[in-house]
Amino acid sequence: MSENLLNRFGREVNGIFCCNESSGAGMLLALRDAGLAKGKVKFVAFDSGETLLHGLRAGDVQGMVVQNPMKMGYLGVKTMVAVLRGEKVPAQVDTGVGFVTKANIDDPAMAEMVKPPVDKYLKK
Repeated sequence: MSENLLNRFGREVNGIFCCNESSGAGMLLALRDAGLAKGKVKFVAFDSGETLLHGLRAGDVQGMVVQNPMKMGYLGVKTMVAVLRGEKVPAQVDTGVGFVTKANIDDPAMAEMVKPPVDKYLKK
């Protein structure tokens, strides 16, 4: 799908946003194949994964919108328990979000969202 879009519209596109990790990884590969990586077409993805992280470090991805997966899980369970108990819950729950770029990828706050320290939360 990504290659088809780039073949059809690639020379008219200045930027692309992909709304999940799998479509982002596919678009990254398609941008590289079309010679449109390295910022020729600005590319932002939602979520992270090894392919997108490598693309960000290489300059092929300009940014990634990420959520805090540990906070998402914790608040999701906490909210579900409250609903099951008949308690009122907010219509919207902020689970934390960040925008990762090449400049801030190694910041501790971003690193925790991109590669959460799962071992820290697992009991042995």
